[in-house]
Amino acid sequence: MDPSRTPALTIACLALLASGLAGCSGKKSTTVTISDANVTVEQPNRQMTSVKTDQGEVKVGNVAVDPASLGLPLYPGATQSDANSMTVSSPSKGVEAQVAVLTTADGFDEVYDFYKSRMPADSEKAKIETAGRQMANFEVGLGSADEKSAVIREADGKVLIRLLHETKQ
Repeated sequence: MDPSRTPALTIACLALLASGLAGCSGKKSTTVTISDANVTVEQPNRQMTSVKTDQGEVKVGNVAVDPASLGLPLYPGATQSDANSMTVSSPSKGVEAQVAVLTTADGFDEVYDFYKSRMPADSEKAKIETAGRQMANFEVGLGSADEKSAVIREADGKVLIRLLHETKQ
């Protein structure tokens, strides 16, 4: 498999390798070079890991995104997930995406009603119940340079709220 044809896979593999090396060596930054491309993995603290290449940067962790900056309603009392929030930026492609994952012990219906009342009327794209689990999706600006979405789903006795804000230039 040609690594230049699968940059996302290559970056992910290098990130795992580099983060493993950083963990073993106790360093907070590690750079790996493959096919003349540098991948730098930094872990400035235990709450975030950053992977940088010449194509862009991915930040993962609960301080990688400030949910209040996404321009979407924040469910009261929800807490940000430790590992599932991320920022992906690619200046060469003119794209930046931020994803914040929040959790709450409140019921699905309560969270759904909150978003239903605070998102634009035409933003609800799906509400599904299957095998006793529920999911709802709200989207704003789909196909535009400024897309936002809120996805609500039940998982392991909690309700997960995934907030996404993507900008394109």
